[in-house]
Amino acid sequence: MAKPWYKKFFIALLIGGSLIFSMAAAKKIKIPPAPKGFTVKGDASQGKELFTANCTLCHGSHGDGKGLGGRDLNPPPTDFTNAKDMRERSDWRMFRVITDGGEKTGLSSQMASYKSVLTEQNIKDIILHIRTLAKKEKGG
Repeated sequence: MAKPWYKKFFIALLIGGSLIFSMAAAKKIKIPPAPKGFTVKGDASQGKELFTANCTLCHGSHGDGKGLGGRDLNPPPTDFTNAKDMRERSDWRMFRVITDGGEKTGLSSQMASYKSVLTEQNIKDIILHIRTLAKKEKGG
């Protein structure tokens, strides 16, 4: 027996809506360019303390993305020890991700916003610490 037309219509609507939703979710969010004069200066040792207190649960104490809280996250937390990947991440992008969280920057919604927890200088100090975590590449 053939399905009534409205059931076929409803199924088509669900499939179409799912496709549109998944295409929108896959769309990369562009971060606006850094404001003129944006620089990351500060204290990497202070950044290490702040990283330990705020980031190690997911990113791990070594910054390798293997913290206890990050084990079951999909996608996994960023591995800050990967020198090649870290060269491709600008300080401004990291600043925006820490400030606004992953969802507003085109990354995982599991990365929280820290703008109500950390000051701008705290975030810059953390970025300076993160930059010390990337391992040297072999042969280079």
